[in-house]
Amino acid sequence: MKPRLYLKFLLFWMGFIWIMSSIPAKEMPQINIFGSDKIAHFGIYFVWGTLGKLYARSRDSRKAEAFLVLALMIALAALDEYHQYFIPGRSVSVYDLLANWSGILAAWIITSRVSGRRSS
Repeated sequence: MKPRLYLKFLLFWMGFIWIMSSIPAKEMPQINIFGSDKIAHFGIYFVWGTLGKLYARSRDSRKAEAFLVLALMIALAALDEYHQYFIPGRSVSVYDLLANWSGILAAWIITSRVSGRRSS
């Protein structure tokens, strides 16, 4: 797939994440399953991390460029968590942030291994 298309998917998904995290808590559906919130954070950011890795790979990025994409994604995940401080009923959570970062990093590792097998 072309890098530009991956970039569009990447930006769309980040927009989706940002919109979802901007919804005030009283308007969010409540899920009372222990840990489901962290699983959701992990899963949403796993998808975004996969798109980021695929974008970097589609550009034949050098390791430094790919690392820059990863670092930017990690920083944006932190910024997204921080911006929830300003949303009514929402709060900043270190555990949510760790779930976000874990999703991104797991996606990069898995995508790297799967793509490495395909090129062999």
